Amino acid sequence: MKDYHAAIINKWIFPYSIKLRKGDFKSKMDEAMQNQTLTREEIRDLQFEKLGELIQHAYRFVPYYRDTFKQIGLSPQDIRTWEDFEKLPILTKAQVREYNQQFLSEKQRTPLRNYKTSGSTGTPLKVFTSEISIASEYAARFRALNYYGVNIGDRVVQLSGVDRYTHTTGFKKAIGNRLYQPFKNFIFNRSVLPVNNISEEDLEHQWQFLQAYKPTYISGLSSALHYLARYIDDRGYDSGSLGIKLITVGGEKLFDFQKEILERVFKCPVADIYGSYEIGIAACSYPCGALHTNDDFVIMEVIKSSPEDEYGQIIATRLDNWEFPLIRFNIEDLAPQLETHHDCSLGLPFCKLDQIIGRHFDQIKLANGRVVHGTYFTGLLTKIPGIRHYQVNQRELDRFEILAVIDEDKYSIEGASIIKDRMNALFGPVEVTITPVPSISSEASGKFRVVRSDLV
Repeated sequence: MKDYHAAIINKWIFPYSIKLRKGDFKSKMDEAMQNQTLTREEIRDLQFEKLGELIQHAYRFVPYYRDTFKQIGLSPQDIRTWEDFEKLPILTKAQVREYNQQFLSEKQRTPLRNYKTSGSTGTPLKVFTSEISIASEYAARFRALNYYGVNIGDRVVQLSGVDRYTHTTGFKKAIGNRLYQPFKNFIFNRSVLPVNNISEEDLEHQWQFLQAYKPTYISGLSSALHYLARYIDDRGYDSGSLGIKLITVGGEKLFDFQKEILERVFKCPVADIYGSYEIGIAACSYPCGALHTNDDFVIMEVIKSSPEDEYGQIIATRLDNWEFPLIRFNIEDLAPQLETHHDCSLGLPFCKLDQIIGRHFDQIKLANGRVVHGTYFTGLLTKIPGIRHYQVNQRELDRFEILAVIDEDKYSIEGASIIKDRMNALFGPVEVTITPVPSISSEASGKFRVVRSDLV
């Protein structure tokens, strides 16, 4: 049965709502679809052309970059090659936080939206985004989703954390929560289910809502969707009857074990959407199985501290956000080296990002000086029968507490011994306590951290 609401949104409501804010989604979508047919060399040329325009604008109209270029003795005309581009200093979150207003352009093409990051790495960061850049972000997202048969306007359920009006008060909060946001959700054919606190009652409500609402696809945090999939699976509910075409995840790392159960339970593919408020949507999964970077709208780099390192820091430059440019911005995520030349079954010319390992704060530093990334624990704990959910907490350099939601019928003392023995074998002498808990809380943003350190 044709969803006429979706068709109206696709053709009229969505593109014109962005055009009214001077974003012109249609032209960006046309550009995105054309760019996927370019060669790798043509994409690189396009990137460098856009980069040159961005740097020229930043030099002329953005106080921070005007001062920075003078301090390092460079001008935009000096950036003639990619090697020249790499001479520009890497930008940190601390710098953006300290000099925040100096990143605002004195010449703005469109109105700006301002956002605050979730603050999961520390103090929230305030960023501004132009409507042109937001249109580019939507175009990159739906270019990828189109490959899965998902279009703008299709009915979607979002499982997300804190809503926009959580930290407002009084009249603004009442209007936002009771009128504006519900109306906006209705207009754009979506429904939002909060996941800040998850109980079995909440999960049952989510399941019942999905049955009644019949979304085309589901979007949300991977941990929240994983909880829901486990709940549906445990109760033997027929999730195939929902007819879900796709699940998209973002906002936190998608682990292989989460992807496996989501695909099995919902009987549909799972696509990873990687990005942030600072850099927009930087990479999307495609049916070819790759996480491709959106090279026509974002320049991605992976920089290692030394050539021997397996992973490096992700550095990004958002090309269309002239109004608040962040050039060579350290997003503080870790990844293996980008694959710039590879065979894609879809013929896409974009780089391949093998995986997002996680954030730098997901690393554990030990008393002996070793650094172990948190993904070690996913390989260990997901293989222990009876541990449904867990969170590893480093209390001291040599003391760990693992909070675990346990299925008592499957969990045994041998499982605890395996965990402790293997951690001691890898880390050296450490104290490991496994604490059974009924549930594990997410962060205030709704995100869930598998590994936490009290030492950070």
